[in-house]
Parts: sequence; structure tokens; C-alpha cells
Amino acid sequence: MANITPVMTKPNDDTIKVAWSGVTEADTPLAVQGLSEHADRSVEISGSLGGATIALKGSNEGSEYFTLNDPLGTALSYTANGLNAILEYAEYIKPAITGGSGSSVNVTLICKRR
Repeated sequence: MANITPVMTKPNDDTIKVAWSGVTEADTPLAVQGLSEHADRSVEISGSLGGATIALKGSNEGSEYFTLNDPLGTALSYTANGLNAILEYAEYIKPAITGGSGSSVNVTLICKRR
């Protein structure tokens, strides 16, 4: 069991990329904060889910997290690889993984200034 710290890179002046790599069902992904200037956000789930469910969670105060939604109001909860826009604007964002066996999942956020 490991805490997975997100890695932030800046592909250009208007974009931030945040990645949690190799997340397993035994890991705890840590939240990213400080994307307040970047309102356009999308999430990609890739890798081997191994029967796990990956949810993208958000919080405005950093202790109680809620599952975020896509623009149609569908929960960002994955049992297969996927890519979606994020509806809510939360100060803290992190993935959560439940169930499964032998998972190795990559979660990538792309955040762009409007």
C-alpha cells in the first residue's frame, strides 16, 4: 500500500497536466490542489482496471470528497478506460480506487485556462 502523489507538468503556459501513474487497488492517490486558474478540465482513465472501479472525487475544503460528474451529470466512475470532461469546479481533486485485483491504472487530468 502506497500513497500516490500526483505529478504535475506544464505542457504550455495555459495547460497543466496532472498524472497518478500505476495506481493499484491497495494504493491511496493523494489530492491535487492549486488548479484554480484552470477551469476547463478533463480526465482520462487508462491501464488495467482488474475489476476495480475508479471514481474521480472532488472537495472544496479537502476532507470530505464527492464523486464528480461529466457535463451531462453522469458520475465519473469507471470500470473501463475512458475520457470525459469534468462538470464541477473543485479545489481538491483525486481519484479513488475500490475493488479489483491486479489493477495498474493511470489517471490523467488536463486542465486549461479559459
